Amino acid sequence: MDYFIKLPGDTNKDLENDANFLGNDNQFGIFWTGTGWNILSKMILEGKEDILVHIEIINEKGKSYSITQFLDIIRNLQIRIQK
Repeated sequence: MDYFIKLPGDTNKDLENDANFLGNDNQFGIFWTGTGWNILSKMILEGKEDILVHIEIINEKGKSYSITQFLDIIRNLQIRIQK
């Protein structure tokens, strides 16, 4: 399943951008990250709460998640950073 980060002001069309692609979980228990993962991680590490509360995570089927819900989904997966 593909996941995308929707920042404040983004439209659904923006989800097609590489910067909005969080990553993909596959049937082998691995979450392969995308550029959006780096953006989300940086905001979390820098404590950007004013932005984080407005972020949506959207899957390829259009279902929306909070950051916490998304992290719960991938919690037991191996995270692989793509370079």
